[in-house]
Amino acid sequence: MGIGKEYVLEVDQDSVREAMNSLYNLFGTSREVLKAAGLGVGACRDSVL
Repeated sequence: MGIGKEYVLEVDQDSVREAMNSLYNLFGTSREVLKAAGLGVGACRDSVL
């Protein structure tokens, strides 16, 4: 592994699609949790430290 060599990573479209779907679902779950927790979640100063 020398300096200046380029390496190409083979990308499987199914893997990319699966990763994107996982991220999409994670944001949906996060929205549900935050909605259920109400407006006060994360309101204290210690919750963001």
